[in-house]
Amino acid sequence: MTHVGISYWEAGGNQTKQRVFRALADHVTVTLLDPTTEHTDLDARGFDLYHLAKRRAASLRDLHRAALAGIPTLNPPVGVALTSDRVATLDVLSQGGISVPAYEYGRASDVSLTPPVIVKTRHETDVAAHDHDVFFEEAPAFVGARLVQQYLPETRHLKVYRLGAAIRVVELGAGRGVVHRELDPTPQLVALTDRIAALTGLSLFEVDVLDGPLPVVVDVNPVVSLAGVADAERVYLAFLLSQLRRAVPQSEAPAAVSLD
Repeated sequence: MTHVGISYWEAGGNQTKQRVFRALADHVTVTLLDPTTEHTDLDARGFDLYHLAKRRAASLRDLHRAALAGIPTLNPPVGVALTSDRVATLDVLSQGGISVPAYEYGRASDVSLTPPVIVKTRHETDVAAHDHDVFFEEAPAFVGARLVQQYLPETRHLKVYRLGAAIRVVELGAGRGVVHRELDPTPQLVALTDRIAALTGLSLFEVDVLDGPLPVVVDVNPVVSLAGVADAERVYLAFLLSQLRRAVPQSEAPAAVSLD
């Protein structure tokens, strides 16, 4: 039977993902791998596909390990590594013609951006990766080198999710991460995710976008939460099954199922 390894916890975490992975287990064998622990025996487990669903330093190393062992991976290691480095991501996006906030990387004494700015760690796998500091008027102060981005007034903050050809858009309301409503993807946002997919090689990702006459991309994440998406479980399961049918011989692939 087809066997999928997924870097995610056996309990807890995003409950949408947990339900999707349980539903996937109705069609194939699923093994959940603790994302905080390296698994040096991936090549001996008989996986037909490896999916990094939670990004941690250990799961990133497992992703590279799986690829080196010849196991198909849902997202390519190079794209996941790129989008785990905020500075490298912004460099690639800006060089690829995508609008991003003005940014600098360095020590506080070397940064020339003026407030308001937001200060972040460079690497998404750092312990404090999601502890951001905003300096509205005073000069930014921090220890060591950090990514400093211009803080832009948010007319509309969007989460854009891409799973293969499927795109879902959610508007965030007042308060950090509070879902306001789901929107239809505009041609402009579709073209934006097409461009990001081409630049990074990712087939599954989410994008933080500040919407306006020209969308500004703040961040790209090679995993998705699908928060606020009405058909999140259906679209995620459909995507995983489609990737499996591409990864294994036709005779061994899970049968197509109706997800309506």
